[in-house]
Amino acid sequence: MILDIVIDVLLVAIVVIGAIVGIKKGFIKMAAKPVKFVASIALAFAICTSVADGFITPLIEAPITNYVSNFLYENCANLTAENAVEELPTLLKIAAAVFNIDVGEVTAGAGNAVLDAIVENLTAPVINVVSVIISFILVYLVATLVFSIVLAIINAIFSSGIFGVLNKILGFVFTGAVAFIASWALAVVLEFVFHLPMLEGVELINEFNGGFIYSFFNTYNPIELLLSF
Repeated sequence: MILDIVIDVLLVAIVVIGAIVGIKKGFIKMAAKPVKFVASIALAFAICTSVADGFITPLIEAPITNYVSNFLYENCANLTAENAVEELPTLLKIAAAVFNIDVGEVTAGAGNAVLDAIVENLTAPVINVVSVIISFILVYLVATLVFSIVLAIINAIFSSGIFGVLNKILGFVFTGAVAFIASWALAVVLEFVFHLPMLEGVELINEFNGGFIYSFFNTYNPIELLLSF
């Protein structure tokens, strides 16, 4: 009997607390974080390639290419078409493997310009990937800042007057619904737990019949609904 009351109180408390939080914070303030995150990620995915091609690649292409070229000319001047596959630095071998570049094919027709051919073919895809990653991070950060400002302005508009009331009502409905689903899920899980064989000898569990709220939620237990078909 005690457990019946405790669980019913807990289930009701979850719904009430959720509704109170919704009224207090309002819908816009609660939705701001997930909306900001999803919108920023979506925008970053949508335009990172364009930003990379237009801004990032031109900035980093020459420095990276020159660095790799200077490194090869200083440390691998003896590379030829015959030994390039074996003598190529490990990092460049990894880059060739990742981007499916056949070093032997690249150097086969290069003649005396083996190093230039390696630099041209191996740095281009690396630069492209690095540019996209950098642009994605930059766009995400800028978008997060912009969306934060926009949502803060919207939240300020919907914090008072008729808009404020509407904002609180929507917050109440939204968090109330989420809390209701959470309580329902908890009741369903408890119904499953209470029927575990290891709990059969527990007196408190054996005396549990389920209060009104608990029984209401388990009337629509998804497991029972599935078994009913």
